[in-house]
Amino acid sequence: MTLAEELAPLLARPWLLVGVGSDLRGDDAFGPLLAHRLAEEGLPAFDAGTSPESLTGPILRSGAEVLVFADVGNLGAPAGTLRLLSASAVPPGGTSTHDPSLGLLVAYLAAQRPFTVRILAVEPARM
Repeated sequence: MTLAEELAPLLARPWLLVGVGSDLRGDDAFGPLLAHRLAEEGLPAFDAGTSPESLTGPILRSGAEVLVFADVGNLGAPAGTLRLLSASAVPPGGTSTHDPSLGLLVAYLAAQRPFTVRILAVEPARM
């Protein structure tokens, strides 16, 4: 299944992309850059930087049913590879430098109301 095919049913529901990362650290800028690009097009996206937990209020008020966190990930794949992961599919030890706060954030948000959560991860070439 292609990434577009995986995303299509998710994006048919109210959704929000949350970009995670630092625009000062090479490929770690993937999440924030994607969030800015979508927001410029009038699409629902937040740049969470390196502190996604700081956006709990806006995320909960967004009305989204689907949350897509965009971040770099250690996927063991060629640089530039994109994968859509379920929150439960992130391996122990995680895929990125943001996993401790991202994992806590997902658990907190799920306790507030039901969300479908996916992580759009890209394999970095450099950090």
